Amino acid sequence: MPSLLPASILGRTSPVRALLEAELRAAGFDVLPNEDPGTLGDPSLVVVLDLEGDAPRTALDACRTTRARLDAAALAVATDRDDDAHLRTLVDAGADELFVLPHDAPRLGPRLAAIRRRVETTRRILDDKRDIERRHEYLYEHAPIILHSIDAEGRLVSVSDGWLDALGYERAEVLGRRSVDFMTEASRELALARIPELFQRGVGQGSRYEFVRKDGSLLEVVMTALVERDAAGKSLRTFAVSTDLREVREVERALARANDELHTLLAAFPDNIFRVAEDGTVLEAHFGRRQRRRSVESLPALVGKNLTEILQPLRAPEVLDAIKKVRGTTDVVSLEYETLGTDGAPMFREVRVAALPRGEALILSRDVTELRHSEALLRENETRLRALLDNAPVVLWAVDREGIITFAEGKGLAHLGFRPGELIGTSAFNLPTVPGSSLPQVREPLAGRAYMGEVAIGRVWFEHVSWPLRDASGEVTGALGVSTDITERRRVELALRESERLAQAVFENAPVGIQIFGPDGTSVQMNEAHRNQLGLPSKTYGVGVFNALTDPLHVSTGMDQCFARAYAGEVVEIHGQDVNLDIYGNTWSSSRARLVFDTILFPIRDGAETRAVVAFCRDVTERRHAEARLLLADRLTSLGTMAAGVAHEINNPLSFVLANLEFVAEALRAAPPDADTYEAATQALDEALEGAKRMRAIVRDMGTFSRADGDAAERGPIDVHAVLDKSIRMTHHALRHRTRVTRAFGDVPQVIGNEARLGQVFVNLLANAAQAMPDRPESENEIRLVTRSIDGRVLVEVVDNGVGIPPDRLTRIFDPFFTTKPVGEGMGLGLSVCHSIVTSFGGELLVESTPGTGSIFRVILRPAELTPRSRRGLRPSGRGDRPRVLFVDDEPYVCTAVRRILGRDMDLVCACGSEEALGLVRAGERFDVVLCDLMMPGTSGVALYASLLELDPALECRVGFLTGGACTDEVRSFVGDVGDRLLFKPFEAESFRALVSALASGSMPPRRVG
Repeated sequence: MPSLLPASILGRTSPVRALLEAELRAAGFDVLPNEDPGTLGDPSLVVVLDLEGDAPRTALDACRTTRARLDAAALAVATDRDDDAHLRTLVDAGADELFVLPHDAPRLGPRLAAIRRRVETTRRILDDKRDIERRHEYLYEHAPIILHSIDAEGRLVSVSDGWLDALGYERAEVLGRRSVDFMTEASRELALARIPELFQRGVGQGSRYEFVRKDGSLLEVVMTALVERDAAGKSLRTFAVSTDLREVREVERALARANDELHTLLAAFPDNIFRVAEDGTVLEAHFGRRQRRRSVESLPALVGKNLTEILQPLRAPEVLDAIKKVRGTTDVVSLEYETLGTDGAPMFREVRVAALPRGEALILSRDVTELRHSEALLRENETRLRALLDNAPVVLWAVDREGIITFAEGKGLAHLGFRPGELIGTSAFNLPTVPGSSLPQVREPLAGRAYMGEVAIGRVWFEHVSWPLRDASGEVTGALGVSTDITERRRVELALRESERLAQAVFENAPVGIQIFGPDGTSVQMNEAHRNQLGLPSKTYGVGVFNALTDPLHVSTGMDQCFARAYAGEVVEIHGQDVNLDIYGNTWSSSRARLVFDTILFPIRDGAETRAVVAFCRDVTERRHAEARLLLADRLTSLGTMAAGVAHEINNPLSFVLANLEFVAEALRAAPPDADTYEAATQALDEALEGAKRMRAIVRDMGTFSRADGDAAERGPIDVHAVLDKSIRMTHHALRHRTRVTRAFGDVPQVIGNEARLGQVFVNLLANAAQAMPDRPESENEIRLVTRSIDGRVLVEVVDNGVGIPPDRLTRIFDPFFTTKPVGEGMGLGLSVCHSIVTSFGGELLVESTPGTGSIFRVILRPAELTPRSRRGLRPSGRGDRPRVLFVDDEPYVCTAVRRILGRDMDLVCACGSEEALGLVRAGERFDVVLCDLMMPGTSGVALYASLLELDPALECRVGFLTGGACTDEVRSFVGDVGDRLLFKPFEAESFRALVSALASGSMPPRRVG
């Protein structure tokens, strides 16, 4: 066979040397004579001649010098001295083989052939290792992750591109410097403190440090360090992998790859060597420099034992049989078996058996556990990678520096119409489906820059990640990349953007106001409809500032609590929300300062967390105004219905009032009356007075039910029985001669409501009940009014035994404009308005009816929470002196009547109008009390009061007022502020005296304002 391996022989010419040269050439070695072991080249076998007394230096020194310079080469000693002690000394000095000549001459050829085969194997292994080291060094320096290695002195010997990129340095700026010089002071002290523990344990994991970049900024990393040692345990260098905390996953994967490569490099080849006798007794055992110590016993302790004592029972016969097979041959028998290590874990050993002289055998035992595990893991990883490439829409590819595809695998190829392997050798710039000008994923890494981006190839969109491949000198040799098909993802993203655009268009163009509030209640967006509702000056006005949970408008109206419920996950509906923009000082410049909204608050939830609240606001201001007008129209219709009855009720007492007054007037004009005439006149006056009181009650009841401003702002505790009594009196004419009314009033508390509006409900229900009565005798018809408490609320039932309501109409009885009356006899708003009024008070209006039997209307109201309120009694003060009183009224007869009746109790001055009253005060007249009518031509009573206070501020609590009914908004507002200082016409003399007494005492409170 060709001679592949050179060899050198030390020693002068001798028969032994001649024999060795011949056998070496026969075994395939080239023989290169070299007398100086210090000038060795790269031999595969070095033979030292040990000829006593003839060698220029001792064989022992030559072995030691040569052994230190050899790597894969074998070292043999050829000697003519058969001295066991001397031979052991040579083995200890590093000799791998001993040739005792001429004794071993017959087996010299086979042994040299075995050495050649072993050396060839060892050299291949070392070449593979060097190649792996070169690849590792290349990958190490050009890896995008943060890697560095330091020597035993802590100085940087290698750093990765990722380390340089992360810190912003050039490689020449950092190599040779201490790694801790690039840390903050705190991290430097921490790292120096951990170094002893690192060298003791050999590994440090999970340590956090802060590096200082070249620009002065900080880089926080988690570092893992690994110490590489030689066979003697001396530290050679330390590898460190740092993970940028912002990219933990990527660095962890890179760290795992680096650790795998590092472990591969550091794994020693198994080379335990045993020399055994023919019967299997261990004669000599050498522990190799690169052998990991996992044996059950130390190697020296094995000497003298038989293989049957060392190996497992099933393995010992196999090894002994191999010794027999190789005896006298040059064959090598290989075996592999499984055993247990010191930790009890299974391990695999490869055993090679070759023959030695004298029937002995050489056994090389190497630990291949890691190799087998690596092979299994490699197969598993290959399976996983293949599964990934076969199933995921990716393409793993590589190109050389010219852009020629050297590798392309993955299911994504099918999306481009290619089969695996079809693109190998093709230029990436000339593919038919790829325009050459649009390949940044190839051009960028070939230019030395990593690339990440999305590029379409044909009609298929890919997300590309690619980076340059470099050789040991740093030159770009190609590019490696992963391309993922994202066509479907882009389609979804485009659809999502279109959906978002459509949603934004719907949001901006919705006919209702929409406002979105963030998780903390701050307004983040509102649509154009809501901006127009509020009259906002700009698109961004209030956004990011207005807070639904703390805004004063929301707090004052209780809307903050509604929003709190929405943020708790509840859908909240608010009907009739009053919005007074005046609270902002006209900042929003809305054309309408007071608005009414129907609002729905809808929470946007993410699991148990509310991410936003959407408010849908419908402006119902105009609708409320229209409803108020319809309500007033219906109320006036009801009053019109009662007008004839009220006229009848007033005309009856008016007839006998006029007749009695005429009788008294005639009696007084005649001669002085006798006793009988005087008694008749007195009786006539009493009857006239009673008739007048009846007319006054009727007029006041009419006033109660004719008010148009009974809104929610005037709600308060009211006596439901009093309202029912007034309603009966108001409908008396419609009820009499048609039905009888019975009462069954229980003990019920006052209710929340408004007297006028609640009276309208009962008047409507009584009038409807009367109209539902059939044409039959009055005694057979009955309307029964029942009150009682139920479940903490007040129940009022209006029960009639009329014709009832058909079932098909019962479900629509409360609908607006639905009526069962003939055309022209009603608008169909009565029961609808009643239902709205009752529900506005937080109550319910229900109906139950049976045709031919009658109907029951149930009004359920909330009870009022009464708080004790002291009322100032209007009683005469009992003062002995007569108060001076100015009485102002534009009706002369009223002034005359007051002077006639009350002139004896007080010093009364009457003025017919505001101007005459002001003239008296300006002229210096002083009064204890002023009483004035509110409705007067010219200067009203309200204006007169203001003028009097300007002339004499002391009169503020001494002015009282009279009215026959408030006809203007100004007067109505004023009446609500004066409280107990008001008398309604017609009034009784005693009430007049009590008010004057209270005013004169100065005990009346001032007018309420606001």
